Amino acid sequence: MGSYQNALARVPILARQFLSRHRGEKELRVILAACASANGFPLIGEAVAELTPDLTKRLLEDWRYQ
Repeated sequence: MGSYQNALARVPILARQFLSRHRGEKELRVILAACASANGFPLIGEAVAELTPDLTKRLLEDWRYQ
């Protein structure tokens, strides 16, 4: 396994360590985005990284009323 694959394999381990302590909203988004990307879902990772509280609220309001 190459260095890149080794690094990707470590993302979930590092994420668990980071999530064991209280994190802010931005840190949580970065951790979740990294996990999604490391597991082969880069578009989901990118979307999660961009979900600011305001954008999330607007998306949920649009979704609820459609």
